[in-house]
Amino acid sequence: MVIVSKRAASLPVASSTERHSHDFRSSHPRLFHRGSCAVRAGLLGLALSATGLAETVSLAELEQRALGARGAVAASEARVGSAAARLEAARVPSRPTLGLGVQAEAAPGGRLVRVADASGDEYLVAGSRSIGDPGALTPDARYGATLSLESRLYDFGRTAAAMRAAQAEQRAAQVAGRAERDNVVREVRSGYLMWMLAHGTRDILRENAGGLTALRQSVEGRVAGGALPGAEVAPARYEEARAALELSRADTEVQIAGLALSRAAGLTLGPDATPDFALLDSLPSAEARVVDPKADALEQQRSAALSAASAHRKAASPVLSARADAGIRGQFDQVFPVYRVGVTLELPLLDGGASNAAAQLSTSRAAELTALAREAQALADLDRARRRAELSDSETRIHLAEQLLQAAQTSHQHAQDQQQLGGSALEALVRTQARVSAAKLELLTARVARANAALSLAGSGARPASRTR
Repeated sequence: MVIVSKRAASLPVASSTERHSHDFRSSHPRLFHRGSCAVRAGLLGLALSATGLAETVSLAELEQRALGARGAVAASEARVGSAAARLEAARVPSRPTLGLGVQAEAAPGGRLVRVADASGDEYLVAGSRSIGDPGALTPDARYGATLSLESRLYDFGRTAAAMRAAQAEQRAAQVAGRAERDNVVREVRSGYLMWMLAHGTRDILRENAGGLTALRQSVEGRVAGGALPGAEVAPARYEEARAALELSRADTEVQIAGLALSRAAGLTLGPDATPDFALLDSLPSAEARVVDPKADALEQQRSAALSAASAHRKAASPVLSARADAGIRGQFDQVFPVYRVGVTLELPLLDGGASNAAAQLSTSRAAELTALAREAQALADLDRARRRAELSDSETRIHLAEQLLQAAQTSHQHAQDQQQLGGSALEALVRTQARVSAAKLELLTARVARANAALSLAGSGARPASRTR
């Protein structure tokens, strides 16, 4: 911001830079809460001239770093992994299980006794003595090993429903992960544009401060030579001090914007890092996307809830399973074969209404997600329409700002020529320089607004491409 001396304080252009900055914040709140060819080249040269050998950080680089460093992205990937594990767990009942059991024990009773039947055939049977008989408490060692194979033959759709629910949850987690990545990219883009705007504003104010310092030196030289009265020195020094104060504030804004961008990108920007102003002329084309990532994620969650409701209803279905056991059992030196084959039909009769209650809960959740998805898509459509209007408006503003800057530079050059000839007052020179700075800021904010609108309309996977106007 440039403020002239008291004698020119009533001029409307004195605080035009400050007013424009306020107008831009009002008309582009997301930039601040997230956040002719010759003229454009001149502004770009101004923005880059002050950086010297500073490191230029591109937006694409920060996006990639953010996707690899942000905890939100890592958390979404972990949720996808959890969903895959749940799907694998849902498949387990359809697979056979094989187990080996080994037994060894010592207990009284059950001692093998050789008995002959009426035909003279001998058998070994277990016999026990009652308490009080000799040897009733004498332990006998027994051992055994059994191999068991069990498989679910048919469960009337219970496993299939559980797998469909798990697959739907996995798809929902994947889509939610993409939505989270999209959100991170948009957050980085918003922070990057805020950082760029702060840098560009500081460069304009630095040039303005340099011009007022040169003006003060010129006034002091002319006063020393007797060409100007000594009273002209104080206003010149006042303007120089005001410009230095505004430049100091701009330095703070750059630091704050850098910190915000560092958090969004998940890294720490170096003190010499600067934005790539070429982005303002290399914007991606708007993506013809219909479904909003957030709305898509909600829709997938709705599908998962409906699948879960179906799985809960199937929980009361009967289960037909088969089991086969084979092994040996023995006592002392006597070993016997063991095997068993059987089929079991399990029919849940009463669960207290638990399955129906769980199904109703999932169905209600699905209805809620349907409404939320519809609302999210409507908001996304509204935002895209607003961004398209902002993109069109910013093009018009850029054209007008270029004309404004050309006129301001011509006026300032004329005032400088007149001042050198002694025919222009200090107030006129300061006023025209303030107009130049305000016009440059108008052009910068219009170009940043265009970039914000274009990047918002583009998909998160879009990258800057060549753009001509």
